[in-house]
Amino acid sequence: MNIANLLSDVPKDELVDFLCVLAAKNESIASMIIARFEKTDGKSELSAIKTQVNRIIRRNGDSDGFIDYRASYRFEKEMQSYMQNIFPSLISAGKMWTSFEALCFVFLKFAEPIDIDDSNGTISNLTYEIMGFWEQSINAMADDERKKARSWFEKNMHSEKIIDYMQEYLFNAYTAFFIDEESLFAQIQFIDSYLSFLEDGDTFSDRYECERYAEARIHCMEKLHFSESEIVSFMEKYLEYDNICSIALEKCLADKNYEKAQSLLENLIFANQNRPGIVYEAKEKLLEIYMMVKNEEKTVQTLRWLLLNGQSFEIGLYNEYKSHFLGLYKTDYACWTAEIEKLISENEEFAESIFAEEKMYDRLFLSVKKSHERWNSFYELEKYSEILQRDYAADLVQMFKECLEKSAKLASSRPQYAELARHLKNLAKIPSGKEAALSIRDAWLLAYKNRPAMKDELNKVPLD
Repeated sequence: MNIANLLSDVPKDELVDFLCVLAAKNESIASMIIARFEKTDGKSELSAIKTQVNRIIRRNGDSDGFIDYRASYRFEKEMQSYMQNIFPSLISAGKMWTSFEALCFVFLKFAEPIDIDDSNGTISNLTYEIMGFWEQSINAMADDERKKARSWFEKNMHSEKIIDYMQEYLFNAYTAFFIDEESLFAQIQFIDSYLSFLEDGDTFSDRYECERYAEARIHCMEKLHFSESEIVSFMEKYLEYDNICSIALEKCLADKNYEKAQSLLENLIFANQNRPGIVYEAKEKLLEIYMMVKNEEKTVQTLRWLLLNGQSFEIGLYNEYKSHFLGLYKTDYACWTAEIEKLISENEEFAESIFAEEKMYDRLFLSVKKSHERWNSFYELEKYSEILQRDYAADLVQMFKECLEKSAKLASSRPQYAELARHLKNLAKIPSGKEAALSIRDAWLLAYKNRPAMKDELNKVPLD
């Protein structure tokens, strides 16, 4: 049925009476009607919205006002529904400033912050709703209103009352929604003032803020079509920050100025020697450049550094290093064998991975055995049993049995029993391991017959 056609035939007085009854029963509908049709300066609507938001917060909190984890779901749903009803009505009615002020009120309520268990991200989810309505309101504002709105952001951006991660939402809205020429110049002025304040800071927070604001200024300059020399001149003051260096790097690569690109990255590495993440990423970018310009010596050196300084052994990186090493030095495997020993001496954690890749199975077995004697762990056994079982099956079975015996004595829960069953299954894959696994399982079922959960988990795994 077409609602518009239906309502067109309803007498006005009857329709008004119906809406009044509906509004009396539902606060959200009442707020929507006021927002859409009241012809005032917006103060009454703003007051009504504040009242309703405070009510929603109160009724979802306990006697002390705390919104617990479960109540936070209900609060989010109710608050989201209210915002999705009220703000489109205000915007449709052309009441952009009222909408903006109301959104600011709601944001500040969340940002100071309200007393809530926010484990499920309620505040972030609702703030994204605010951001969307802020954008709609600001985009439709008259110039004088937009200027006032921009001033509100500048005033509140670094308020001590607003929790730090919520300040970031303000910054993101400020840089994303005010993109007319006047606003961009105002942003540059605002950013410069804050950067001068941050210059003497040396904390992680100061660095993070400085990098973020410098990057935002660069984007403002680009949107305003500043000259390339002006942008580069500004960037040069902040090249110790990886994001700023990346912008400068892109420009160098676009111009095929590889020498300048290398210099940027080398200086970035020097300035961030105590920040391994930044250094590693810079080395990766240097590697790309060395490979582009076919500098094999630098390529080999950088691959070696990346291999030894990664958080874990990367087989692809290892093989790439090996390929470039052999290609550069044009040697037989004797030289590469010597290099293997050097790599292992510099990072012993990679020894077993290298032994496996180079098929040095005798040394791999000795390493696994040594680890077993020290830790009595399944990790190396199960990781390398498939490639060692041809020559060392009996030894692997014995080590498995020792690990299983120790683990069974410590196991006391269903997850631990399930893990034992999984280890038994892995043992059964080894030659002569199946008989050992069956024997161990039968012995456990007899020895631990009063543990039904253990019996259940052991019987789930097929060993026969």
